Amino acid sequence: MKDIIVAKRYALSVLYNIGEDNLAAFIDEVKYIKAVLDQNTELYNLLKSKIVSIHDKLEFFETIVNDLEHKEIWLSFFLVLMPKQRGDILQQILDEIIKNAYLSKNAKAVKLTLAYDHDEDTILKIAKSIEKQIGYKIIYQVSIDKSIIGGFIAKSEDFCIDASVLGNLNKFVNQSITDKV
Repeated sequence: MKDIIVAKRYALSVLYNIGEDNLAAFIDEVKYIKAVLDQNTELYNLLKSKIVSIHDKLEFFETIVNDLEHKEIWLSFFLVLMPKQRGDILQQILDEIIKNAYLSKNAKAVKLTLAYDHDEDTILKIAKSIEKQIGYKIIYQVSIDKSIIGGFIAKSEDFCIDASVLGNLNKFVNQSITDKV
């Protein structure tokens, strides 16, 4: 819990330095850095290491952010983060940056799982339905999972809407078992 609070504080301080006009580009940079760290676990472990010097970590991090528009902000952020040995919560900080950037736009990030691919109009109708239920705009990422049979599952950090056929079947089975007992 402490790490989440610390990550949120770092995230808010970074976002404070980003203008409204640059927010979308900055979120893209956050997603890029997250993807690099997710794909290169050795690099992420190096950044978390208490043995590797701050100078060496900065060099590695600089290779990641070298071509980004907000390179100076990233390097300054990293220079604050590393001496405090906070490399282990870097991913949490990046997640908090995205979450708080969306919240500043009255939006939430949602993973939308569908049983099969739909046209854009259908996906937009599902998104509008979710927005109406939760009271926020959503920024969604669609994935396909045939095992849910039909319908959709919308997941965010603080809610899950399971409108899938599999979910309804599981509820039915659980209710039937409970009714018999």
